[in-house]
Amino acid sequence: MRRIFIVILGLTLCAGSSVSADGGPMNYKNCTDLLKDYPRGVSMSILVARASGAENEPDSYNLNKAKDLDGDGAACEDAAKKKQKCKGLQD
Repeated sequence: MRRIFIVILGLTLCAGSSVSADGGPMNYKNCTDLLKDYPRGVSMSILVARASGAENEPDSYNLNKAKDLDGDGAACEDAAKKKQKCKGLQD
């Protein structure tokens, strides 16, 4: 029974899901890895999510806060989408 559990745990970790082994959010190495699971990036609140186009995932954001290079409350957000939203507001 223990061997089966270890094999299943190993396969789960190798599959590369967006949650850690304990079931919580994951700290990604870089934005490329984060964007595989969250294509629009992650944000700290629903208000930031609406403004940036990122997904509202506060727990994932807090673990990946260092990837929020512009300090707007969204990490690894899609720059093109953000640029389009800003352009639309200027018109």
